[in-house]
Amino acid sequence: MENSTLIQYSNAVSNAEEYINTPPFAMGYKAKEIEVFFGDRPIDSTYHYRDGKWFSIKLENIEKEPVIQILIDSQWAFIQVESKVLLNRIGDIELPVLPNKEEFLNLLA
Repeated sequence: MENSTLIQYSNAVSNAEEYINTPPFAMGYKAKEIEVFFGDRPIDSTYHYRDGKWFSIKLENIEKEPVIQILIDSQWAFIQVESKVLLNRIGDIELPVLPNKEEFLNLLA
């Protein structure tokens, strides 16, 4: 990855560096809260999961963002910039399926 890319996405790089030496989540780990962020400096999560269900989803501009960051129980678990994975601590844990907009609306009904 080029230095200009690292500078452009400095927040994602910093988040990855903070957890790079932290082991992956243990097999069977059950996440209490998951937040999925698109972008280097997002204001809020795009997907938010807590206590066994998705309760917030925002689908604006996610296809245009070159950065995805996943926070599990207040710990960075996965960070990808463009096609480069900077951090992957997900390990063997099973994550809930991300709903699309239609599925999310059905969950709320």
